[in-house]
Amino acid sequence: MMGPAARRARWPRAVFMFTGALVFTGLVTTLAQPAEAGSLPPPTVAITGPARGAVVGAVGTVVRGTVTPNGCLPGAPGQDTFNLNLTLSPSAGQPPRSLTGHTAGPAACGPSGHPVPETFSVGLPNLDSSGAWKVMVKASQRGPVSSSSSRPATTAVSVPPAAPRQVATHLLGGGSGRPAVVVAWAPGPEPDIASYNVLRRSGGTWRVVGTTAATSYRDPGVTGGNRYAYRVVATRRG
Repeated sequence: MMGPAARRARWPRAVFMFTGALVFTGLVTTLAQPAEAGSLPPPTVAITGPARGAVVGAVGTVVRGTVTPNGCLPGAPGQDTFNLNLTLSPSAGQPPRSLTGHTAGPAACGPSGHPVPETFSVGLPNLDSSGAWKVMVKASQRGPVSSSSSRPATTAVSVPPAAPRQVATHLLGGGSGRPAVVVAWAPGPEPDIASYNVLRRSGGTWRVVGTTAATSYRDPGVTGGNRYAYRVVATRRG
């Protein structure tokens, strides 16, 4: 019978050495990072009305247009809307006005995955200054993923001056003297009125008989025994 020493002698220790490179091949997966706010391209804005150069009233003007997202958002449709920022710039030297709080949307994608334009309609406040008004619209997308502001879309409209009020006429002369008619009116409320055109009609069409920056005009081109009608039209600077 062998003792412990003999048994250890029959099973010498083995030493293993490994030289070379250990190579592991497998699948490497990159996890997509969630989109951050501001990572969407800005939407595109277009103004469909009023047309550039249109003559509009001081009250009741409505700006219409479309906003189109530049890409479809992940997630359920209808979660994203557009913030609209309108700026009105009068030509009469007054400061611009900013209109906020208006929205359009929600943003949507069509069956083919393409963005669908959304329409908007914003009523403008009282355009209390006659002359040209520049209207600028910007939009940004808001929701789970938002965007920066779009390039501005602009149009320009013209507001005519209000018709002068309290127009009155007074006949001068007569008898052996040459008659004349004095036309007077109240000044217009707009700050950019340059002059007034005085029109006269006697059984035919209206024609301009004089222009003045004052609030009265003397018309010497009348004849006794005829009937005349007068109108006054304000004109603005520019």
